Amino acid sequence: MLANIYLHYALDLWFEKRYVRTCKGGAYMVRYADDYVACFTSEADARRFMDAMAERLAVVGWKSNRVKPACYALATGQRLTAVKRV
Repeated sequence: MLANIYLHYALDLWFEKRYVRTCKGGAYMVRYADDYVACFTSEADARRFMDAMAERLAVVGWKSNRVKPACYALATGQRLTAVKRV
């Protein structure tokens, strides 16, 4: 429960108030407990988010799961190659 409250400030508000403003296309995030899915209409925004998310988690003293982060093309369902792991 406390992690969920913390993530509201560390992730949700950062994404909504800061990150989305830097995107060239649409950007949306859905979060359930400590998991989230970030959706972008621009592949460039999605790839930039992977780096920004690693930096954001470092600022608040957290690390991302090294297995979960990935970019997928929703139109085809294929995993995009050359995704930098956090």
